[in-house]
Amino acid sequence: QVSISRARGISSAALAPSPRLHAMGKWKCSVCLLSWEDKEIKCGACESYKPGLTEDHIAELKAAEERQKQDAIAKFRTPASAVTSTGFSFSAAP
Repeated sequence: QVSISRARGISSAALAPSPRLHAMGKWKCSVCLLSWEDKEIKCGACESYKPGLTEDHIAELKAAEERQKQDAIAKFRTPASAVTSTGFSFSAAP
């Protein structure tokens, strides 16, 4: 399997952690090469994870994202028992 960066012809030197970026509290995305604050764990442009994270850590992050997504969806679901009729209708009277 060829990495995206290798397929794009990006040298490993371009992807190496930059001491200057690290000193500034930033990291470089290995996919799109944009720089992000060290506190960010995911690239804001291409959504790739920060280099250096373990597969286990990424799996935990993905699971947490999925839980947040499902929680947000659940907020918009209303149980049928909670819906009450107001008597208003868009249909014309016969």
